[in-house]
Amino acid sequence: MKRTKNIFFLITAGVLGLFGCSSDYDDAMEIANECIEEKFDDEVIKFKSVKDALFAFDFESARLIANCLPDNFYYQHGDLYSTTKDEQLEKIESGEDWGRAPMAPHLDAMIEILRSEVTYYVGRGEYGFAKKACDEMGCGFIYDQAIPNALDVLCTDGKFNEAIALLSTKTFNQSFEAKPSSEWTSNNSKYNDEVSEWNNLLDMVINKAILAQDEESIPKLLLLYKEIAVKKRENSWYLSDQPKKDALKRVREGKEHL
Repeated sequence: MKRTKNIFFLITAGVLGLFGCSSDYDDAMEIANECIEEKFDDEVIKFKSVKDALFAFDFESARLIANCLPDNFYYQHGDLYSTTKDEQLEKIESGEDWGRAPMAPHLDAMIEILRSEVTYYVGRGEYGFAKKACDEMGCGFIYDQAIPNALDVLCTDGKFNEAIALLSTKTFNQSFEAKPSSEWTSNNSKYNDEVSEWNNLLDMVINKAILAQDEESIPKLLLLYKEIAVKKRENSWYLSDQPKKDALKRVREGKEHL
């Protein structure tokens, strides 16, 4: 009987220990919540959550709250997830779920803050400030992702000079290689992807400028077109200004029909 009671006690203690033991995430969030409460009590921040701060456009408080959050990555059950910030930013940029940490308190909060800041400052025409905020955190893609919608709004309002100012803040990440060391290591495919995306944006803006008959903006927009890489022969490429020629053709056709 005594032995049976001991076994029962051990099993019960094990079960209670299993459910009573907190995870890495729980421990880190407990410290984070204490940090947030302390800042709130000391009136350093006006809100207790990033969402509430962003709703009030209080970006300073939002960042202070985010700074309390654990800068680690976790599985859904709370254990630490082995990865790096750069790896996770690549997943976020590409929209890929595989390999994405289920929980990343600090990084997720900062991404949310940056998206809100970019929307706010781009809407006010403060493009340089919005871009700098993203670049400082290595999240230039957040700024780039905000450009198309912002351009559409500006063009719809007939603000083509502001659209050109926004376009001028774009930073290109890929470079052209006239003679890559090999076909497999050539960077020209990525270069063309980036340039094509850029030229498509210009197409959208210039088409709206044609319809608006904005004679002043069209020449400026034509100057912004990027050349695409074209393969001449094995490991030999050249740059073609065909995108600009196509745009110029549309401009001429537009003038004939308007």
